[in-house]
Order: sequence, then C-alpha cells, then structure tokens
Amino acid sequence: MATPIETVLCAFYRKLEQDEGFFQYFNLTDEEAAELAKERAEGYMAEACARIALFCKPDISFSHHADAFEADLTRTEIDMLASLMFEMYLEKFKEPTRPLPK
Repeated sequence: MATPIETVLCAFYRKLEQDEGFFQYFNLTDEEAAELAKERAEGYMAEACARIALFCKPDISFSHHADAFEADLTRTEIDMLASLMFEMYLEKFKEPTRPLPK
C-alpha cells in the first residue's frame, strides 16, 4: 500500500511543533491557515524529494501523486523526508551570504 502524503506532513509538523508562527497567519480563518501551512509543507516535501533524486541513488522512488507516494515508505524514510523538509525550512532563516567588499 502506498504511503499517504499526510503521513510525511504529520512527521514534519511534529518537528515544527515549537514554531507556532508556521501555523498562524493574520487575517485568515483557522481553516485557511491550516491549508496555507499544508501548501507550504508540500512545497518543502517536493524540494526534499528533488534533493534526494539529485544527490542520492535511492532504492525506492520518492515520486508521489496528489495524495500518496508510489512506494511504501519505511519509518526511517518518512523521518528522513521530514528531517530534510525541516532543514530546508530552517535554511530560509539563515542570513544570506553576501560578497565581501572590495
């Protein structure tokens, strides 16, 4: 049975549980905020899958459709994706590197 995308998103959300800002947006209903948070998380998931495809030679496919992965992901693979998603989320907060003045 294919792994539902929601399984990976929930693992990612658990890594973010201390960051209330990820889930709170001004002037949005709770439902709209949840949908926006899900869209952002799905973007990080797509980036994580692409990074795996570019830099690794996994034994399984991390391809997915609207609601599920094509493969059955193990707990380790789910955690790896969630960790990569979290890493990419944290990278957004790093100060951009600037060239040194001449």
